[in-house]
Amino acid sequence: MAMYSGFSEDYLEKVLHEENESDGWALANRSQHAEVWKKKYPNESLQVIKAFLHLPGVPPNDAVKLVQDVEVRKRWDTQFSAIDVLEEHPTHRMVYWSAPLPLGMQTRDIVQYIAEKRDEVTDTTYILYSQVPEYVVAAKPGIVRAVTIQSAVIVRPDLQDPRSTRMTLLFQTDFGGRLPKFMVNFFSAFAPPKWRRDMYNFYVKFYSKEKNCNEMTVAAAVRDMTGTEHSTLTPCVEDTQPLCMSTHNFQSFDFSVTSPLNLLNLLEARVSPGAAVHASEIRKHNSNDGKCGDLDPKCSVLSTPLAVETYGCWGAEARERLSRLATRLAIPMRCTKSQDTAAIYGRLNLTLVRSCARALLSRAGPSFVVTG
Repeated sequence: MAMYSGFSEDYLEKVLHEENESDGWALANRSQHAEVWKKKYPNESLQVIKAFLHLPGVPPNDAVKLVQDVEVRKRWDTQFSAIDVLEEHPTHRMVYWSAPLPLGMQTRDIVQYIAEKRDEVTDTTYILYSQVPEYVVAAKPGIVRAVTIQSAVIVRPDLQDPRSTRMTLLFQTDFGGRLPKFMVNFFSAFAPPKWRRDMYNFYVKFYSKEKNCNEMTVAAAVRDMTGTEHSTLTPCVEDTQPLCMSTHNFQSFDFSVTSPLNLLNLLEARVSPGAAVHASEIRKHNSNDGKCGDLDPKCSVLSTPLAVETYGCWGAEARERLSRLATRLAIPMRCTKSQDTAAIYGRLNLTLVRSCARALLSRAGPSFVVTG
């Protein structure tokens, strides 16, 4: 990984050395899924904290996202009142954190360079932190600037269960001000278990379920189209917030392809662009609304036709639904809404072409292979 201002060439090597080193480390705190160790360097009053955390049932990729995705982090890491990305670069980013302290003490903030390195061989992610000098980002009036002496998060799959995560935290932070160092050392040893518990509870209660619902939505959106007006009802969870946690309102997506050159559509299509796809939406509602209402008396199932013309014009309901899908996918996929919208339509258009090709081949008789 190319290093830059804020990281020395051997930064990662030092982190790995401390992770595996046992000399000088003393056990500070232990729970079922967290083990915390402390170490004090000669002539230094602040301890270094090393924590080994276990996240059963949390895949490593999700664990990295919980730590690295700012919008996700804001939802579970309540110790910070503000988390803002100040700069984004190909190899690193600059992030501002602000944390109010109890008992009338002044708020602390910290500005860090954050870099991420992947080891594909071991499926390990290294997240490295270093201090941004105050002359780069000045401290705000009335807020004490904390200093990152060293900090890293290491995320690996559990060797016994690759769908679970083993995480190592290593940090040494000077909170500055008049806060006694012995208080910093005492509370630092109890911070990792709480940090892990907040993250894990958020994942189990919200993130994992929202992720499953998003996957259902994407699966419905990219389902192969039949190329005809006769398609299969696809039940899909309505994208409420938080997704499918507190509602019994479901969506049933019905893909439909129609042609403006059809004799039934030709006259209106000449006068009003998109008339064919609008007529298809009406037909689908007339055909499916009653069926959806009878599916389950305990929940509301809404029929949503995703209709498209053979020339590529999508119906209003499809455009609105796909736009909402792109909005929901933009943050977790770290893309802009326009990028996600283009990807969704591109995939659906490709599926349409393939379905039309299958329909033509099915009417052409026995298949054949042409070789050159």
